[in-house]
Amino acid sequence: GHISPRWYLGGSLEAQVSMIPSQIKAVCVANCTYADQTYTDQEVQSVPIIRASMLAGIDLDRVRLFGGLSFRNHPSNVRLSHEVVFCPECIDPEVQSGPVYLMAGVGVEVDLSEQVSLLGQLYQPIPLEEHDLLYGPILGLALDIHRI
Repeated sequence: GHISPRWYLGGSLEAQVSMIPSQIKAVCVANCTYADQTYTDQEVQSVPIIRASMLAGIDLDRVRLFGGLSFRNHPSNVRLSHEVVFCPECIDPEVQSGPVYLMAGVGVEVDLSEQVSLLGQLYQPIPLEEHDLLYGPILGLALDIHRI
C-alpha cells in the first residue's frame, strides 16, 4: 500500500511445493562384495519452499524504483560423504528443505505505454547458514502487459 502519494510498501508470505528431481551415485572402491561396484538411485520429491518478503518503492509517474529483502529456504541434495561400508540399501537421494537465504534486491519498472511496462531487477542471494550453494548476483527482465 501507499504510505504517501509517491512512496509505497509491500510485503508477502509465499508457500509453494516444488517437485525436485534428485540422483545419487555411490561407488565401492575397496573390499567390494557386490558384483556391481556402482550404485545409482534417482527419484522426484515434493519439497516445501517458504518465502517472506518486504519491499519499498517510489513512484515517479512513468518510472518506479524499488528495493527489498526476502528470506527463503533453498532445497538441496548436494552432499559428499565417504563410508567405510558399502550398503546400496542405505543410500537415499533425499532432497532436504535446505538452508535459509536472505535475498537483497533492487529494481526498476518503466512504462512503455499505458498498457505495457518493462521491468528489470537485480538481486543477490546471501546464505544465512554455512552452505556450499553460493551463487549470484541474478538479473531478471520482464515485459508486463497490464490490460489488453
